[in-house]
Amino acid sequence: MNVQITTARCIPLAGALIVLGILLDAPLPASFSAHNCRFWGIVYAVKDQSIQNAINSHLDSLRSLGAHHTDGWGIAYYVTLDSGDGLPVIERGEPGAPLDPRYACAAGHVADHANSAAIAHVRSGSSGPCSGIPDPHPFSRYAVYRAFHMFFAHNGTLDSQVLLDLIAAIDPLYLSLNPPDYAPDHLDSDLYAILVTEIIDMNTSQPIEECIRIAITKIDSAVAAGSVQCNFVMIDGSTLYAVNFSRSPIDALTLYFYAPSGRIDFWAAASEPLDNQPFCWTEVPNSTLVILTPNSYPRFLDVLIADPAIETAGFNIVYPNPTTAPVTISFTLPERSRTDPACRIRIYNCAGQLVKTMTPNAAERSSQNSVVWHGSDEKGNQLPSGVYYCCLCSGDTSFSKKLVYIR
Repeated sequence: MNVQITTARCIPLAGALIVLGILLDAPLPASFSAHNCRFWGIVYAVKDQSIQNAINSHLDSLRSLGAHHTDGWGIAYYVTLDSGDGLPVIERGEPGAPLDPRYACAAGHVADHANSAAIAHVRSGSSGPCSGIPDPHPFSRYAVYRAFHMFFAHNGTLDSQVLLDLIAAIDPLYLSLNPPDYAPDHLDSDLYAILVTEIIDMNTSQPIEECIRIAITKIDSAVAAGSVQCNFVMIDGSTLYAVNFSRSPIDALTLYFYAPSGRIDFWAAASEPLDNQPFCWTEVPNSTLVILTPNSYPRFLDVLIADPAIETAGFNIVYPNPTTAPVTISFTLPERSRTDPACRIRIYNCAGQLVKTMTPNAAERSSQNSVVWHGSDEKGNQLPSGVYYCCLCSGDTSFSKKLVYIR
C-alpha cells in the first residue's frame, strides 16, 4: 500500500447543529452514462453511527464498481492530531479494489478515523500512465500563496497540453513551485488539480467556488472544439465541492449528491448512487457546481462565468450572450495579427463541427475589429438555436468562447 502523509492546519467545521430537516427525492435513471472512473466524497460535522454506516455502505458499493475500473483505487481523508492540526492521509493501491484486500482496510480507516471529510476513486485510465502504478487519484495539493490544502479526484478526459498552456499563461513558474506528480508523461487530472490550485493561489480575495468557476471557464474557452469533461469532487477539510460539466451530451457524465432524510449535518457526492437508498440521491444537472457544507443547505452555481474577462495571447472576443441574429462579434487583435492573412473567425456547433468561417477585412484591421454572423452556415442555411463556439484563429494561436444562439 502506498500511503502519503502530510500535515496542514485543520479548517474549523461549522458550528452547532441546526435543527432542520430536508428530504430530496430523485428516482434512479434508467441507465448511467459511461464513465472512465468513479468517485465519491463526504463531509460531516460530528461523526456518529449513521455517518459511519453511510461511509461503509458507499465505499463498499464503490469497491464493487472497481470490478469494471481495474486501474487501481485511492482513498484520501483527514485525521486530527493532538495539536488540533488536520493530517491529510492518502491510501492507494493496485490491482482493482475488489481484488485488493487493502481497499477494505483503507475504507475501515475512513469510517473509524476520518475526522471531517474524505474522498475515494476507482480508475479506468484514459490518459497518461494507465497501468503498473496505483491509482494516482486523489491528488493532494497545497496552495503556495494562500493557506489552503485540498484533495481532488477527477472523472473524464481533458487535453493535457491545453492545461499546461493555461497554467503557464497565468504564471510560467508555477509548475516549478507546485510540480506535477507525473512528468513528462503528464496526466490530465494531475494538471487539472494544479490549475485549480493555481487560480485559488492567484485570486486570494475570491472564494473557492469562484476560483473553480474561473478554472472551468478558462478550460472551456481554451478548447476550440472537442471533448471537455470536468467532473470532480474536492474537499478542503470542511467543505465538499462537486462539479458536473461536460461540453456536449455525447460526452456527458453524471453526478449525484446524497441528502439523508431529515439531516443537513453531513453530505456526500458520487458519480452515481452508491447504496440501496435511491431517494436520498439527487442528480446534479450538467454545468453545475454544488457546494456542500455541514449544517448548511447545498448551494448551486453555474460553472461557467457569463462573458468572462479572459484574454489569451492578446485576443478577446465580445458579443451579447445569449444572442440573436445578426450577431456582431467584436474582438481585439495584437499588432502581430493585424496583417496575418490566416486570421479567421470560425463558428463550431456543440458537436465540434465547423459551420461557418469569416475573414476580417485585412485592409480595415486595427486593434478593435468586428464581423457579423447572420446565424447561417457556409451555404446560407439558417442554423437552429443552441450552443455554438466562436473561435478567433491567427497562425497557431486560437481563442474561443461559448455563444448561446437563439433563432
